[in-house]
Amino acid sequence: MGWFADLGIVTQYDGHPTTYERNDAYFEWRRVNQLAAEHSVESLQEHVHQLTTRIATYEETYDAKTPAAVDALRVAEENDDRTIDDVYSDLGDWATAHEERKRYERARQQRVSTETEQASG
Repeated sequence: MGWFADLGIVTQYDGHPTTYERNDAYFEWRRVNQLAAEHSVESLQEHVHQLTTRIATYEETYDAKTPAAVDALRVAEENDDRTIDDVYSDLGDWATAHEERKRYERARQQRVSTETEQASG
């Protein structure tokens, strides 16, 4: 485990016994780098656009800016065609779309920065 701590994959906490915790920032950084390496700037921009459209649809559907602002029970009770499971599924997808958009936008910025450096260097 010490090797993983040296790489930044886990955080080591001294104590008796020593404990470790997954470093989520490392995995986020790794995912962004992977997206930047696998996609063109145009492809990354298209993903950001698609996710933004999906988020806007949820905002309009639920008349809210974030999934956390939605009262799922109220929405399910007021809509005969929506079960509580449907609403929770939408809210989960909406939250995921927010997170994915952040990743794709960071990857796009990274890719643009890399291409700019290569063009000037």
